[in-house]
Amino acid sequence: MNEIKTSLTLLDALRQQDSLAWNRFVHLYSPLMRFWIRRSGIPANESDDLLQELLMTVSGKIEAFDYVAEQRSSLRAWIWGILRNKLHEHWRQQDRHVASPGGSAALATLMQLPAVPFEDSDPALKSQVQGDLVRRAIEIIRSDFQPQTWQAFEQTVMHGRPSIDVAAEMGLSTAAIRQGRFRVLRRLRDELGDDFPERVPQG
Repeated sequence: MNEIKTSLTLLDALRQQDSLAWNRFVHLYSPLMRFWIRRSGIPANESDDLLQELLMTVSGKIEAFDYVAEQRSSLRAWIWGILRNKLHEHWRQQDRHVASPGGSAALATLMQLPAVPFEDSDPALKSQVQGDLVRRAIEIIRSDFQPQTWQAFEQTVMHGRPSIDVAAEMGLSTAAIRQGRFRVLRRLRDELGDDFPERVPQG
């Protein structure tokens, strides 16, 4: 199998209505969306429907998404903004008395939601979320690389081993090890954009 040497970013592919890109997107982000929905207080029996609504809305708006215009730091933050609006709609439907004395429980709950994703105010949780995104992205792209390239990436990045040791074991030059690692990391950045973490989680 020939390795994929260049790749549209996931966002660019989604804008072109690439069905395979949409499948990648759902695999990457739907577990995080589900986590947000449940953490927002939505019961388990309602979370699946809300997740499907969110995915449909994202699908309809993704073509027009623009980092600069949205003034957001990541696709993840943009999705959160859409979900926040969905939650508002959901609670308003359940509470038709927003203007009643004392206010609405639904509106009060909405006001407690952060303007940014839950994890952005918790460094440990953000690291966990980004690590999960990377692991899911790795599942997606692994088959696009030769076993030797993947082994170089896995040993030097995932296991943190020195390039010189891995090169000696694999019978390759350190330059070849570095090149293989670079190709995989570049592809991960294409998949995750601004959600790519400063450090790839080891394990």
